[in-house]
This record gives sequence, C-alpha cells and structure tokens, in this order.
Amino acid sequence: MIIELYGLSGSGKTSLAREFAKKTDFKTIKVKKKTELIFYNFLFLIKHPIKFFVTLFYLVSNSKGLRMFYSKFMNSFLHFNAKYQKALRCDKAILDEGYFQNIISIFEKEIDSEFLKRYLKFLLWPDLLFVFDNVDFDERLKRITKRGYGIANYLKKEEKASWEKVVEKNDRTFKKNLKNIPVNYIIVDDKKNLSDILKKINN
Repeated sequence: MIIELYGLSGSGKTSLAREFAKKTDFKTIKVKKKTELIFYNFLFLIKHPIKFFVTLFYLVSNSKGLRMFYSKFMNSFLHFNAKYQKALRCDKAILDEGYFQNIISIFEKEIDSEFLKRYLKFLLWPDLLFVFDNVDFDERLKRITKRGYGIANYLKKEEKASWEKVVEKNDRTFKKNLKNIPVNYIIVDDKKNLSDILKKINN
C-alpha cells in the first residue's frame, strides 16, 4: 500500500510522515543514492515510457530558464519517479511528496479543471492520498522560515511572489475538483493537533 501526502509548502507533510512512520509499520520512502535515482528512473522508463516522456514534456514546457528546469527535473521528476518505484517494493510505504505534488510544483501558470483532468491521466496514483487543508498562511510561513527553504528560493522576489500566487490558485483548483477525481483521499485539517490527525488516519 502506498500513501502519498499532498499540500502547500510548510503545510506539515514531512512532520506527519515522520510521526506516522513512528507509530505505524509504514516506511517513509527516501532516495539518497545516485545509483538508486538512476536505477529506479530506468525502471520507471521501461514500465511506463509514455508517462515518462509526457510528464517530462510538461516539466520542460513549464520551466523558465535552465536553473528552474534543473530544480524541477531533479526534485519533481527524477526523485518522484524513483520514490514511487521504490515504494512499490514495500508492503506499506508513505511518500511525504509524490506525483500529485507536481500540480503545485511544476506549473507557473494557472491551470483549469480540464487541464488538470488531462494531466492526471499521466500520473501514477497512490492507494491513499492525504490532502492538507486549512493551513494558516502565517503558520506555513513560520515553518518555511524555520527550515530555511520553500518555493524556489533562487527566484527574484517579484518572480517568487508571482509564482506563490499561482501555486495557491492551482491548489484551490485541485481541491475544488477532488470529488471528481477517482482517487481515495483523506482531508488533513492542520488546525487539529497531530495526535487527532493520526487517530483519524488510523481509524
């Protein structure tokens, strides 16, 4: 079984994944070695060549500049492919970020419901998706500041602000269409404390 977490930067995905792994027999999937990264991407290419090249095309066509492309290629393509393929080898795996995260990690322009529907056809889906909601903006900002990284820190201030607005709009579009997407999901309300969230998930 694969559980994937989706949410805006600073929403608490990594913290929940860590605590969930501690209190259950699920394993948080990480890819740290270059050999793993290459091997699992080769595996993904062999199994899903169309998905591989179509999602790569989406990434290339939505990257302004070499630095932007490299960041997305490494973090939102190679690592997601490898983590998912590695997760398939586990009985119970949890991904603190996965393919659904690309809805707010790749696109620099606002997407609509029809575009979202087309794009989702080329993703591998988890058995269960945790969707973070009701996350206070100031709280997210505090978490991002504390950990020292967030949305494309290398961007200029104006570019970053513009992209953050697009990210939030695409996040709303995704959540608005959740009921029409045939994926099993649980809404995670960040206003509740962690123990309440874990209790709901376990139930």
